[in-house]
Amino acid sequence: MNFKTSYLNLIKIANIIEGFLLRKEGKIIYRDELSDYFEQEKYESLNNSFDLKKQGYPIPQGQQDNILFRIVCGLKRQGQPSGLIADVVRSIIKDNSKCPQTPGQEFSEKDIERWLKSAFKYPESEEEKRQKSDPILFFNPISTRDFLKKEIPPIQWHIKGILQQKGRTMISAKENIGKSFMVLNMLAAICSKKKTFIDKFEIGDYEPRALYIDFELGESSLQSRLKKMGEIINLDNLFVQTIYGWELLSSEHQAALEQIIVSKKINIIAFDPLGNIYSGDENKRNDVKKVTDYLDYLMDTFGTSILMTHHWRKSTKDFREGGEMAAGSYMWAKWLDNHITMTGTLEALILSCEKNRNDRRWGKITASINPETFLMQYSGDLENIKKFTDEDLVGLFRSFNQKKVKQPDLIDKGKPVCSKSTLYDLIKYSRTIGVDKTKKPYELFEKEQTPEYIGEWEE
Repeated sequence: MNFKTSYLNLIKIANIIEGFLLRKEGKIIYRDELSDYFEQEKYESLNNSFDLKKQGYPIPQGQQDNILFRIVCGLKRQGQPSGLIADVVRSIIKDNSKCPQTPGQEFSEKDIERWLKSAFKYPESEEEKRQKSDPILFFNPISTRDFLKKEIPPIQWHIKGILQQKGRTMISAKENIGKSFMVLNMLAAICSKKKTFIDKFEIGDYEPRALYIDFELGESSLQSRLKKMGEIINLDNLFVQTIYGWELLSSEHQAALEQIIVSKKINIIAFDPLGNIYSGDENKRNDVKKVTDYLDYLMDTFGTSILMTHHWRKSTKDFREGGEMAAGSYMWAKWLDNHITMTGTLEALILSCEKNRNDRRWGKITASINPETFLMQYSGDLENIKKFTDEDLVGLFRSFNQKKVKQPDLIDKGKPVCSKSTLYDLIKYSRTIGVDKTKKPYELFEKEQTPEYIGEWEE
């Protein structure tokens, strides 16, 4: 068995399943036997000066830290992913017959992390790079007659019209609109086997295992959000992790991610946000293509769906909202299967389907996110919302729960359900809402509470 191959080849030749079960020449090797297996097969070649077979067990106290670190370095040179290396070392240090330790001074997970960080701090040598296999290209066109005879499964959905199985979906919006909340609500609905998402979009009859990777919130903030969401997010098949300094195009990080996909049987991966997963230039086509190529590799190899959030660029004269506002190269728009945009506020959102490659684009809908529970609710189809009236304007004003409201704040909050020009007209001719022009920006109030303003109305 050649363990100098990539993790993909390791999967192909080792038949890894849950619990890291390995099969070699008909022999089954379990997780707790991994250290013996690597001792017999690989430890003797860790480097020229170190031979664990000659060293033997038990590893002497006083030398254990150095020897265990050299084991990590040797396995890293063989191309093993960090998670598998950690499992091997962990099985050694937990076996007192192999690594006897003084009670109270045992090695811990922090020691394993320290060895791994030190080992992976250094770049690959030129020799290691040369030993990597070149990619294999496969090109074999067939006739349409033969193609039509192929048994190809139909497109299936996790959420109809939003997220395909083995699909690519982006949720994009300005900052602080609720992109992360929407993604967490989607994953909770899918993994808890609800029939619909926000009582609007049909969910497939399939219970997936999803991974949500947070690149900006941090554990405290993420846990606080999940606790507020309640039992719907308390699941065994939804996994979360907060990571900083991630580099998606790093071979080490890729190997670690692929290991988790296999061991946890992940089939939906959510990256939140996209801009923090790689260090390339999101405006350069070649940099973006490297990311999309790797994400396609995850889809093709492991059958995963890719879900991501992305921020909008600054507004311009030509573009202020919509799918064109997603930051970065046009490559993103071309690559996606589904693209959903969000505008408005948490209490008054508009969701728009900017792209739906394999189904009809659905019309704009309104939704809200409860600020107490962070749960998302469907409000209605935008075209079915009744005409905005003076009574609606008063309701919008009172939603601030203040005696006075800055006019721009009310306009911004009302834009998801009413055009800006209509709101200005309603304010101008309102029988109930007045404008205090002595303030900059203008302040609004209910006329029966404050004397009417004197002066001309202005936008």
